[in-house]
Amino acid sequence: MNASHESTVLIACEILRPDLDRLQAKIAPHVSIHYLDQDLHRQPQRMAAILQDTIDRHGGEAGRIVMGYGLCCNGVVGIRAHRQQLIIPRIHDCITLFLGSRRDYECQFKQCPGTYYLTESWIEHDKDPLGTMRKEYTPKLGREMAEWGMREEMKHQVRIALVESGTGDGVPECVRRRARENAEFFEKQYEELRGKPEFLQRLLVGPYDDDDFIILPPGTELTQRMFF
Repeated sequence: MNASHESTVLIACEILRPDLDRLQAKIAPHVSIHYLDQDLHRQPQRMAAILQDTIDRHGGEAGRIVMGYGLCCNGVVGIRAHRQQLIIPRIHDCITLFLGSRRDYECQFKQCPGTYYLTESWIEHDKDPLGTMRKEYTPKLGREMAEWGMREEMKHQVRIALVESGTGDGVPECVRRRARENAEFFEKQYEELRGKPEFLQRLLVGPYDDDDFIILPPGTELTQRMFF
């Protein structure tokens, strides 16, 4: 299905902003994008209500609504669009969008399931392990307990992978340095992965096919089963 003539509202996580803004300027100036705070996925019990409110507030301006979210710890379960199609990528989290396809994500998972993925935007928002440890944990717990807690969270990871989505001119050197610093500090393997922009492009302009997207008629509620 590809209905590029219809007006599109895209509701997306703030973490996708740099990549989607670059693509929007090139291929989809007609698409209206509304970003939500990147910490929303850390509160999955509140996520559906906030997403639903955003859908309801912007539904009047859309021929269709596309979500820049995956299943996200079931945070999207229960949402619906009342007057138009609701389209959501059939993925578990945003790393698949940065890598370019579900096949690429599955390949990486089989190669190294214990991977902590980083992107330019995660690092710039201090949502990498070092940023989380220093900005969130240390003020609450003190440096020693913050480091212990972060190392516990990371203990099953063997690799830190920096993903470059392919929407721009490459990863800024400051981002690369920070990614390497994370790997060195937490004693993990370091790798850089070159993603592809195709999945992000399809969020904006399609095509929206049944293999990679869940396409819900007006009034239909999103369920967990639809992702599998």
